[in-house]
Amino acid sequence: MRKYFKIALFAFTLVLVGISCQKEVSSPENQNDVFNEKAAKEWYYGTFKKSAEWAASNLKGKKLPDWKHPVAGKLGNYDIAEFPLVSGSTSFPIYSNQANRNLASADLSRLANASVSKIIFFKGKSGEIFVREIDFIPDWDYLKEKKYDISNISILNKEEDFSGNIIVKKWDGSLVSSVMYKNGHQTMKSKLIRVSNDGENGEINSIETLVCTDYQFCIWQQDCEIVINGDQMTTICEEWYNTGDCWIETYCEEDTDDCVLTGTCETPGEDTWELDQSKAHLCGVYNWGTIGAAWYTKLNPVGFSLVNTNGEIRTFTFWDPCISIAKSSAATTQQANEAFNQAWNQAADKVLIDFNTSGGALGDALVKDKMKNYLQSYLNINNPGSTFNPLGCAGNIPQSPVSYCP
Repeated sequence: MRKYFKIALFAFTLVLVGISCQKEVSSPENQNDVFNEKAAKEWYYGTFKKSAEWAASNLKGKKLPDWKHPVAGKLGNYDIAEFPLVSGSTSFPIYSNQANRNLASADLSRLANASVSKIIFFKGKSGEIFVREIDFIPDWDYLKEKKYDISNISILNKEEDFSGNIIVKKWDGSLVSSVMYKNGHQTMKSKLIRVSNDGENGEINSIETLVCTDYQFCIWQQDCEIVINGDQMTTICEEWYNTGDCWIETYCEEDTDDCVLTGTCETPGEDTWELDQSKAHLCGVYNWGTIGAAWYTKLNPVGFSLVNTNGEIRTFTFWDPCISIAKSSAATTQQANEAFNQAWNQAADKVLIDFNTSGGALGDALVKDKMKNYLQSYLNINNPGSTFNPLGCAGNIPQSPVSYCP
């Protein structure tokens, strides 16, 4: 374990990652109406399925609540109706270093197969209704204790003894929170925690020490053929497989329960940030030189921009950074181009998630530090021995222009 620091300013993120967003459907219903599985189903077909939020999912029409297996009840400030989520493509992030060993591929496949996806409809006191998808991913010891079956788990009983990850997402798949549980208690949460100067004024936020651990996750996926006829579903699924989409994620000790999982979130109208499509993902072809067993290039200024729903733009730039791509995993310059572009684009996507989780409260230096660390992590995973140095190159290294994807 390593010690990091948490910016105290983030105390309000438990509100911002709550159950609401300006783009989400939150149509008020009569707060005196009974909210149960029948009411949730009526709202799904009568309101939600006609909304832009429903249409925004890449899996729209390919995922559906299993209406025959409902759980209804009250969670904190909300009445909820919960259903298993059936999808044409199901995927879970799984980490292999568990139970004091690296789990074999067959064990990881078994973990993925036993994990559970739910769709939950939250109805608040004022009658608004929101949708969340929640994944329950057990750890290996817990799964063995449960005889490899956690199909009966629910957000209403998760606190009994669950150990593993609980991931909360919006209908479109965007991440809300990722929390680790042990014996029914929240222990760690995926966090932004590196300390750096806050913006341009050089002031440091007040901090508190946290204990953090890095985990390498890989996506395990199962593809299914689903025939939907009204409420009836027929599924034929293939075997689980490792997609090769892997990354390093930091979890820190956290003693404040996630508000979505306890039903205590507020519902503010938050600003949502997106990558600026004109300056975010890279599609460039670079001028490479050779030093030893690696390709090298020095980039012209390169960066990315984020834009929010109010039209505000934040731009983050690296001036003349140095890139090296190991030839052991990129034998040609074309492969080197693809390796760097892929790592950059993956890192930018991760920074966007972190930025939204913080409510846009991160200073420029912290965002660039996150981008540098994610980029180096993806380079290490995809092309071991490759590096990104924001301070530039020494020696006679070719200079390269930067091209962004249209």
